Amino acid sequence: MDDGRQTKKQLLAELADLRCQVAELEKFRDLVEASSDIIMRFDREYRYLYVNRAVTFLSNLKPGEFVGKTPADLGLPEDFARQREQAIRTVFETKAPFGTEFTLPGRQGVIVINARLFPEFDGDGNVRTVVCVSRDITRLNRMEAGLRASEERYRTIIENIEDGYHEVDLAGRFTFFNRSFQRMMKYSAEELMGMHYHHYAADEGIAGKIREAYNRVYKTGQAIERLEFDYIRGDGVRRTVEVSASLIRNDRGQPAGFRGIVRDNTDRKQVETLYRTLANTSRAGVYIVQDGKFRFINYNAAKYAGYSEEEMIGMDVVSIIFSEDRKTVAKNATKMLSGELTVPYEFRILTKDGQIRWIMETVTSIVYQGRNAVLGNSMDITELKEARRKLEDSEQNLSQIIEGTSVPTFVLDKNHRIIHWNRACETLTGIPGRQMIGTNMQWSAFYRNKRSTMADFIVDGELEESFAAHYEGRQRKSALIEEGYEGEIFFPDLGLKGKWLFITAAPLKNLQGQIVGAIETLQDTTERKQMEEEIHLLSVTDHLTGLYNRRGFITLAEQQLKVSVRTRKRMLLCFADLDSMKRINDSWGHDEGDRVLVDAAVILKETFRDSDILARIGGDEFAVLSIDATDLTPEMLNFRLQDHLNQFNAREKRPYGLSLSIGVASYDPEYPIALEDLMCRADTQMYACKYLKKGTGGEKGH
Repeated sequence: MDDGRQTKKQLLAELADLRCQVAELEKFRDLVEASSDIIMRFDREYRYLYVNRAVTFLSNLKPGEFVGKTPADLGLPEDFARQREQAIRTVFETKAPFGTEFTLPGRQGVIVINARLFPEFDGDGNVRTVVCVSRDITRLNRMEAGLRASEERYRTIIENIEDGYHEVDLAGRFTFFNRSFQRMMKYSAEELMGMHYHHYAADEGIAGKIREAYNRVYKTGQAIERLEFDYIRGDGVRRTVEVSASLIRNDRGQPAGFRGIVRDNTDRKQVETLYRTLANTSRAGVYIVQDGKFRFINYNAAKYAGYSEEEMIGMDVVSIIFSEDRKTVAKNATKMLSGELTVPYEFRILTKDGQIRWIMETVTSIVYQGRNAVLGNSMDITELKEARRKLEDSEQNLSQIIEGTSVPTFVLDKNHRIIHWNRACETLTGIPGRQMIGTNMQWSAFYRNKRSTMADFIVDGELEESFAAHYEGRQRKSALIEEGYEGEIFFPDLGLKGKWLFITAAPLKNLQGQIVGAIETLQDTTERKQMEEEIHLLSVTDHLTGLYNRRGFITLAEQQLKVSVRTRKRMLLCFADLDSMKRINDSWGHDEGDRVLVDAAVILKETFRDSDILARIGGDEFAVLSIDATDLTPEMLNFRLQDHLNQFNAREKRPYGLSLSIGVASYDPEYPIALEDLMCRADTQMYACKYLKKGTGGEKGH
């Protein structure tokens, strides 16, 4: 009985424990469903076993519509589905987590997905399923790119300020400095980089003073407003400098080094006098503020505001700052003076005549005439901002121009992605711009397999050699566009029967002259090429018989003679002349004579092969170049021609018989001769044949 009660208690306890586990699992499922990350589970056949609600951020499908299907089943892009299946297979094979990134075409460009895949094991240690946690990092990537560009702009400004700027690591070695600091120290950039303060400190006591100051900044986080000490320049001269330094922190908020502004205070009065001279000749705005009023201002700074230098001395600084920007300027100036802000800030001022202008400013603490003051360096960036606005408008206008032009045009960025695909290009290729923009599928409009377009070569900077190999020498430098290339090329996969396109491609460059993209224009020249071919055909063919004329025959025959020498294959040249042609014209008229010429051409076509070159070279004379005549003799040709003539005469039963006199000359590639000499030999043989016919009565009344 006691055993029964004990068993019942154990069962109740196990049931309670199971309920707790179920509750924990339900809590876990709620957390997974509430996650903004896309969480999925796959089996070995790449089938979805579970998908949380977050998948709706990227797909119109509901989570339940994924279950039991593979990425390929859902109609996802082929590359994306293949990459995802490869990642899942990697986890099953390695039994280890795997991280990767996928890209998907989106409405506003390519979407970048960061994915982490983790194995789930069964009791035997085998991978049972794979869990994938995905996140859209497109916006993050764009923000990071923008941040890098912004940092580069501010680095450029720092390089051009007059004050010395430097950064050191926690050990006190230089890691960055601007040109002003390098000039102040009189060392080369290579010598300064990595230099320790012990190297330039005037003595050991000063080195200790520097070390103590940096330690204080490290421990308290408080910036040094002024640290004055003597140092030895690279040329051996001892100088006095004043340094303001602050702490640099990494992205985790941990100390990573120090940054500072350096000023040479050797002989203060002389420096102040020299500084005034330099400030007045500086292209930047320079001023000193003390007790909130201008105590010194150079010509440029006064000019920004529309005042004279004398008018601004003693004026309240805040009076020229645009009212809406005053709080922001005070806040940024305070941050910069404390070392919290190290990059220039922008604000608006109100000029004497009531205009608004944009100013970019840096400030630093100094001692002026024995009292604390603020040194300001500024630049009027009104025109720069206006130029940026105009550039944006220009880019918008350029986009509209490209879109509205009747010339098919597409534009690539430096990553070979399409940023423009105008309507004319849609019409030419049959592919809509919405399908192409944001992708690197430009090749698909022209080729079956992936190949570089001319614009791709321009972006990569691969010109002469790559072009020559790709276009087989059909490209050339553009005569109109600097650094542009052009070429007329046939694309067999474009349209139903292929198209001839005249292509022009040129680089797009930034202000630094670096290639940031390429533009390619396309002109459909198919009709013109067809017309040219027809005109060419008319120029080398006889309009009556359809055979080549003398010009066409000589052109092709000279080419074949060269081929014969290279291939060592013998050829025969046959000259044929209609007998009794004058009698036919005189007796039955010239229309009948033309009919006889056409009949003779037909008989020659029946006698010789399609590969042989047949021509009417003048009047009633014909020429045939029999190619690869190794097993052919003049007697065989004569017999074959006579047989076709006999068949024709028997069939037609005209009041006159059709007769041809022929002469054959052999061309031996071992002993090559000129075409003119070969034709002369054949002509001599033909007239010998005609002479024999006259002597035997074979020809009646030529």
